[in-house]
Amino acid sequence: MRNDFYLITPAMLEPTQLFKLRQIMEMANTVSRLSTCSRREVGAIITDTSLRILSAGYNGRKSGLAHCKNTNPMGLQSACNCIHAEQNAFAFDIHPKSLIRILFVTTFPCDSCMKLLAANNVGAVYYMTEYNYFEKSTILKI
Repeated sequence: MRNDFYLITPAMLEPTQLFKLRQIMEMANTVSRLSTCSRREVGAIITDTSLRILSAGYNGRKSGLAHCKNTNPMGLQSACNCIHAEQNAFAFDIHPKSLIRILFVTTFPCDSCMKLLAANNVGAVYYMTEYNYFEKSTILKI
């Protein structure tokens, strides 16, 4: 099982591959608009290495609970208990764990989500914006 991440620069890709990567990232951005978190809107798309979509997720509270935007309108970190977009995407990914995955996420994964990615055979991460919760992001932005 692979648990290491690899880096790809746009120069390494064919124009059609780069177009498809950008389209999937735009889908992650669209999914992020479903977020019910008052602090940050994050969307995630999981694909296989052929870029077939396996799952999607956005950050928000557990189904059936009041939305964070309603209970924590100021976006206080201490009052936020939303499930992360990556966690939701993996919760609904029913494909075999042996499959190597690629994650497209609008915000760089936090430390906890990075552990989740390693445990779920993610081979690459594409993201749009930095997230410096504990330390600076360490995977290059594509």
